[in-house]
Amino acid sequence: MNQPVSRGLHTTVAETLVRVDTDAAFAAVIQLISRLWPERTEVLASRPPAQLVHTVSADPEGDDAVWLTWELTSVASDEWTNVRLVHDEADTNSGPAAELDVVLDLLVEQCGVSSLDRN
Repeated sequence: MNQPVSRGLHTTVAETLVRVDTDAAFAAVIQLISRLWPERTEVLASRPPAQLVHTVSADPEGDDAVWLTWELTSVASDEWTNVRLVHDEADTNSGPAAELDVVLDLLVEQCGVSSLDRN
């Protein structure tokens, strides 16, 4: 007997603080997206410098696209930006969890500044 397959949305979230203002952090997000996923991403919504939503696909047809939402919030007198990265994908019950901490580490590197430890 076939078991019903539960299909929903699987969400993973990671955050970091970066020592730049939100404008610089937003610009770094744009540069990072271009560097990591050239020609495999599509911006769905953008509210600079607070939010960017885009898809990333592993294949050219985009059948397996995931959604990434970057939420940027100014903290500590605009000297720091809290970056929250949300990864959403169709729950297929397969595959490893997204490595969002690695992506955030690359963002800190892209900004060329320090971050606060997420642990």
